[in-house]
Amino acid sequence: MRIAFAIVGLTAVALGLVACRHEEIAAQHQIHRLQSRLLSQRSTLWDLDVRLGDLTAIDAVAARAQDFDLRMLRPDLQPVGPAEEVLADRSVPIATGATAMDLRR
Repeated sequence: MRIAFAIVGLTAVALGLVACRHEEIAAQHQIHRLQSRLLSQRSTLWDLDVRLGDLTAIDAVAARAQDFDLRMLRPDLQPVGPAEEVLADRSVPIATGATAMDLRR
């Protein structure tokens, strides 16, 4: 009778270990999927960051300002002239947009 209890006890321990191992394998699989997804997201983020850098480069901003017939403005909102003049003087900080005075005209 004691041997039967020992066999039943060891069987229960073995089944518990198998169940734990199964959960561990499932967790490792999920971690692998999440790491693969993270890699893909980082790649997408890098591509978007590069694209944002291209779109916000001074030459691209000036080209869009000319396309929409906008004047280039300094941060204090004083007009500095056409985009070609601003691009020639790289020491002037640049912002694009219209002031309230521009909208009234």
